[in-house]
Amino acid sequence: MRKFKSLICIILVVVMMFTTLGIVSSANTERLVGDCNGDGNINGKDVLLLRKHIVGLEYVDNTDYADCNGDGNINGKDVLLLRKYIVGLASELATLKPATTTPPTQGELNGAGEAVPSSYSTELCTQITINQIGYSTYASKTAKLFESSGISKDDSQIAKVDVYLIDAKTGKTIMKATTKNRGYDTPSDKYVVEFDFSDCITNGTYYIAAPAGRSYEFVIDSNPYEELNDALLTMQYYQRCGTALDSEIVGNYAHSACHTGDAYPAKILNKDNGTVYVQSDVKTATDFEGGLHDAGDYGRYTTPAVQVVADLIYSYVMFPDALDLDIIQDNAGENISDALDEARYEAEWLLKMQAEDGGVYWKATTIQHANFAQPDKDNYFLHGTYDGSHNASQYGLYVSRVMYESTAGAAGAFATCYVAFKDIDKDFANECLAAAKKAYNWCMQDSAALPRGAKKAFDSIGSNPSIGTGSYGGTACNEALWYAACSLYAATGDKTYSDKIDAMITAGTCNYTGMTAYNFGGFGSVAYLLYDKGDSTIKQNILAAFVSAADTYKANSKTNRWDSIYSGAGMYNWGSNQGICCAMKMCIVADYFNGTDTYEETVRNVMSFILGRNWSEYSFVTGYGSKTP
Repeated sequence: MRKFKSLICIILVVVMMFTTLGIVSSANTERLVGDCNGDGNINGKDVLLLRKHIVGLEYVDNTDYADCNGDGNINGKDVLLLRKYIVGLASELATLKPATTTPPTQGELNGAGEAVPSSYSTELCTQITINQIGYSTYASKTAKLFESSGISKDDSQIAKVDVYLIDAKTGKTIMKATTKNRGYDTPSDKYVVEFDFSDCITNGTYYIAAPAGRSYEFVIDSNPYEELNDALLTMQYYQRCGTALDSEIVGNYAHSACHTGDAYPAKILNKDNGTVYVQSDVKTATDFEGGLHDAGDYGRYTTPAVQVVADLIYSYVMFPDALDLDIIQDNAGENISDALDEARYEAEWLLKMQAEDGGVYWKATTIQHANFAQPDKDNYFLHGTYDGSHNASQYGLYVSRVMYESTAGAAGAFATCYVAFKDIDKDFANECLAAAKKAYNWCMQDSAALPRGAKKAFDSIGSNPSIGTGSYGGTACNEALWYAACSLYAATGDKTYSDKIDAMITAGTCNYTGMTAYNFGGFGSVAYLLYDKGDSTIKQNILAAFVSAADTYKANSKTNRWDSIYSGAGMYNWGSNQGICCAMKMCIVADYFNGTDTYEETVRNVMSFILGRNWSEYSFVTGYGSKTP
């Protein structure tokens, strides 16, 4: 459960990639090539319109402004150049020159109108696995079938099954194809075949008919993920701690303010030479209220919080039109996306977790995970029902000691907030920038005292008292510092931070692509790539690291029977979906800053895996899909 919130943020990034594209840019005083929508700006909205124009979903009013490279055509090369121009990797676009393009049309499909054999069952067969939310109109589209859907275990016969795509409203066959053998999959112990219906580009509701029965219904649509995208964003509000939730938004999940109040102590734990001691118990739960519950255990952890802030802000900066939902009462500014509202809510809690010397506490949790109860009725917080070595007075919050990775990561998140909010709420932005500098300076102190030092990672508090909540341990302190240095450099342009970046590159000890609660390196890299004054050579080297990682994931997905990126059964462990989706963020970054679609199919395939096209037959996003937890 602890990883669920992080997983939601990661899926959010994946989903919104294909909802739209966008990035902030400066305004132009007159319409130039690249200003596809004619609003006087060249930014991500123009990229979005250009892509829609190419596939025939929407059209540029004057194609003279869409031919970005001046070759007389409008195609993916123009998208590539426009995106590079926006992020500073290309210096100029073409001058005005007429251009034209023709949207694709669907021709006659094989088997159209043919009757499904009478021997085919009409019962639901969940072993015909699909993306239960649906498929984008012009994207690749496949279903996976395995042995109990009528496929023989004989490998020589496995690819010889005719499968039909059926219009759910009319019952007519749209196309027919013989399945392609994907082979035996060891982790799931299944023989897998594939039905490819990418040639169907007509929006509608469909199902698949195979010998053993029919699949769930699904849609083909120009934007099948909009509702899911909005729900995943609103889910962040459901996780708010320290405030009452609005019943008009969350329905039966409404509750009063939780984990707050001056009557409840907050014991700040520290550790010296292996001995755990209470540093201070003069603070209260109110001093640490806020933030987002990590999951149903109601703990709040600073390293996942850093990821949440980074995920939401960078998602919004890169893809603003996908995250324009605004149903939560604004705390980030009037008419501001809920993505920024929730990022700020989390960041405000991180500010409370910063100690006076600049260090950031590790976590704020009860002594054990909550029982199955509403957040405002958490027994371990209210009544101290823990029946171990502590008496009933041991209730309230336990705030675990300042940690290096928490502090460096928070410095990065604070600086990210400064860049995002400086034109929205200057006071809040300046508070974040001051906190970022303070945290960074703490990390730079030359002290042997725990937990400072680049090699000091998380450890458990120990057995006195026994804290049974999550750890989010790791050893990626260099990556956390990389995020801090890059984001502060993007916020200030200060040579202090660029010198640190240069030194870390020279040392070669940093992973530039991780974007999880355990590794913040990729967030620092995105901060640097988005900064318009960064060194172009460093940008290219960072981007090459993302491309290298994305190439690996693309190759893995092509060989995986289910299009996942894992091979061995042991890789599908608890929380493995988070690892899969984090890998897709790297693919998204590689495509975004290169202006390409090289990894689009890989990301779409992983989305389909998450949304039901897998051996479990479940959509892994609760409440969305035909078969969901």
